Amino acid sequence: MKKNITLFLMMLVALVGFQMRADMWIIGEVSPDGWNPSAGVQMSSTDGDTYTVDIEVAATGNKYFSLTSKLGANKNDWDNIKSSRYGGNKKVAFDTETVLEAGSDQSPYCAFEAGTYTFTFKVSTKTLVVHKNSSIDLPTFSGTVYVNKSSTGNIWAWDADGNYFAAWPGDNINTLPTTTVKGTEYYYFTYSHNSTSPGLIFNDGNGGQTPNITPEDGKVYTYNGGATYTVSDPQQGDDPQPTGDNVYILGSVNGKGWSAYDGVKMNFDATAKRYSAAVTTTGAQGGFSYFSFSTKLAEPTDTANQGWDAIAPYRFGSVSLDDFQVTKELLGQELEVSEPGSAVAFKIPGGTYTFTLDMEALKLVITGEMNEIVETGEVYILGEANGNAWDPSVGVKMDVKAENVYEAKVAFDGANEGYSYFSFTKKLAETSTDWDGIAAYRFGANATEDFEITEEHMGKVVGLGAQGSSTAFKIAEGKFVLTVDLANGTLMVSPDSAPSLLGDVDGNGTVDVSDVTSLINAILGSVDQNAACDVDGNGTVDVSDVTYLINLILV
Repeated sequence: MKKNITLFLMMLVALVGFQMRADMWIIGEVSPDGWNPSAGVQMSSTDGDTYTVDIEVAATGNKYFSLTSKLGANKNDWDNIKSSRYGGNKKVAFDTETVLEAGSDQSPYCAFEAGTYTFTFKVSTKTLVVHKNSSIDLPTFSGTVYVNKSSTGNIWAWDADGNYFAAWPGDNINTLPTTTVKGTEYYYFTYSHNSTSPGLIFNDGNGGQTPNITPEDGKVYTYNGGATYTVSDPQQGDDPQPTGDNVYILGSVNGKGWSAYDGVKMNFDATAKRYSAAVTTTGAQGGFSYFSFSTKLAEPTDTANQGWDAIAPYRFGSVSLDDFQVTKELLGQELEVSEPGSAVAFKIPGGTYTFTLDMEALKLVITGEMNEIVETGEVYILGEANGNAWDPSVGVKMDVKAENVYEAKVAFDGANEGYSYFSFTKKLAETSTDWDGIAAYRFGANATEDFEITEEHMGKVVGLGAQGSSTAFKIAEGKFVLTVDLANGTLMVSPDSAPSLLGDVDGNGTVDVSDVTSLINAILGSVDQNAACDVDGNGTVDVSDVTYLINLILV
């Protein structure tokens, strides 16, 4: 008996020792410690076989990583962990089991967007699954940094592509362009970046440099060498009239909303003394987009009245008493702009334009293409909905719920690599290839590329693109209710929790002869068609659906 107890205890100690050693870490570009073999993101496990961890990935693009069941002793100890690593030079598709290679010093990668991801790894099968839980908003910076002329050294600025200047330690400060603000001359540069890491470094060329600095738009940096620098406001004071390149378009242009903190910065031509910007408008507010201008944006810390009080003296718009409508006849004409202090806006239909502003003469000239306003009274869902493909002559007709509001129940099969793609049109084409015939009637997402609808968007409105746009929405498999509000330029997607009853054309919950009558009336056009009319599921509603429905009732 004592021998058996001793053997049991030895086995128990060995088992506990195995469980204590059964650890797993993720190292690489998704880890806060980066490629450091002695540190990583530790995964958790309840059975010693399946490990999981949530990681927030702040940067967008291909990010490489690997897994290891053993960490190194220091930041260079790669050889001792090679046998414990799992990897392989392969792309890991989201929500798909990918087999990793044991003992590999190569790294898998994912095409990340900024968000929070769950990594799940099963040791026994060496399979990894990466699932995106939610998106995160990256802090962005877009503006101008001024450098005091007394500064010496170099400057390095990170942007979305990794760096602004071509080679470390960056450009000499005294090779930057100069500008004069109220009699004081500054070096300056304008750039943008969208990283969570700060974007500026000053370097004196002798081994001394600042830590990473978070840039501030319009601020003056005075660099004294080493890690010493100061930040101050430029000497343009609180004059509402701009003396440099700080003029912003406020309002619903380029996908932005009405925010005192955010605007489209206009480019300044110092020779012509004109401000200009290329903009797109969707006409999402009753067929129009609204905008005005400001020479100053609110600070993020200014929350009084959402920042509007802070910039009130710097705003200017139309000289009219009411919002001024820009028509096609006014394109290319000089429009009067108010003195700063006015909150009256301009309004313009959807289109692609260039705004050119003369602040001295207070004149605005708008050029570009104004979209035609097309009204047909019908809206169809184009794309991979209800078994349809991308055919401009076939679509799911939406029911009219109210003036300019349309709704339809649709099913998406996710056959396109886990997603279905769709957009909308006010008119169908005559043939399956006539995309040009409906180009003016199409509209999709209010984005520069296809917009993914996720669980966080369910029951919430997302923006529609301008009529004439060809972007699409993408969504995973499921049944949903789509509601389009053309007056406000929005789409709302909600789960279809109520199962549809095949053949229930009149929607009373039963399938009987009254549905045959409703279907015939729908075919003849005396009542609106709905999704239940397509009884045989071939994408069209005709007499074959009547035959199919009668047979369904007689069974």
